Amino acid sequence: ELIGGRTAAMVGQSGVGNGVNDHATAVAAILAGALPGREGVAPGAEIISIRIVGPDGTGDSFTLAKGIEEAIARGARVINLSVGSHGDSPLVRIAVEHALAEGIVVVASVGNDAVEGVTYPARYSGVVAVTAVDADRQHVYFANRGPQVGIAAPGLEVWAPSSTDTAFRFTGTSAATPFVAGSVAGILSIEPGLKPVEVAALLLRYSNDAGLPGKDSEFGLGVLDLRRVLDRAVPGIHDIALADNCLVTAPGKDAGRADLLVVVQNRGTEFLTGAELSVKINGEVKTAVLPATDPGETFAARFEVAVRDADRQAGIRVASSVTIVGTRDDNPANNLRESLFMPPGL
Repeated sequence: ELIGGRTAAMVGQSGVGNGVNDHATAVAAILAGALPGREGVAPGAEIISIRIVGPDGTGDSFTLAKGIEEAIARGARVINLSVGSHGDSPLVRIAVEHALAEGIVVVASVGNDAVEGVTYPARYSGVVAVTAVDADRQHVYFANRGPQVGIAAPGLEVWAPSSTDTAFRFTGTSAATPFVAGSVAGILSIEPGLKPVEVAALLLRYSNDAGLPGKDSEFGLGVLDLRRVLDRAVPGIHDIALADNCLVTAPGKDAGRADLLVVVQNRGTEFLTGAELSVKINGEVKTAVLPATDPGETFAARFEVAVRDADRQAGIRVASSVTIVGTRDDNPANNLRESLFMPPGL
């Protein structure tokens, strides 16, 4: 189905559910809600439903392109495409380009093949390509990777209603995509003076960095954080966050050594004069003083790690914490991060 209105959502068979209808119902429910007490991301969004797949969950490029064109004609401001193909289709590409030219935000899932290679239509330029993370904000193994990835959202065992009014665990980048499309719709209802493309840019700008610092092929620009967008103009928010721990090995580096990158981000609205970082690596504590950061800025501290024979079996445990210097942290819940690494080649 294609669902639209203030929000247009394409619902296909790009995730795990109980069938085609459940896939469509779950995507729509995440986006706009379905039952009392189970409100979606944008409960006030108007939904248009246009079927684009058959009973077996498959479709064709012509029907998909036709569905996108119908959403445009019916006034959609956001199109959610929870579908994917590994083949480029001129028909779909032209329809997507038409939607973008009309100022519509197109949001699409990156695919669930656990490969390097984002599926179409998420792969097209201008589309917001959405990947999936788990409850701990870790990249899920099945989500495709690539330079087109724009943003991450929850996509592992998300509770959603089915077509029979029962709930099931919905997994896939299809589940992550309506979180982003719904966020666009929700902000448009709160700030009607914004254009859809401006809202999408805000979601990317105020996402929470994850993985390697900056944009990367797994998380894009980071994990969706609707609260940061809504609070972006609120002064006086002091929030330093432990974004991620990343163990990396460079080609040709001694097999007994690795680099730990501890990624810290200023997620508040105020300039921070500095922060203190404490990192425990297999029981050994290391510290660092971080530089001043502007709102949204990310900094990575690097620590060299000696990899012992025992670490190759038991893994490398890392526990990191960060503290603002000189002021109270308004969100201390994101100051800690624990990780276990068993990387290949160590």
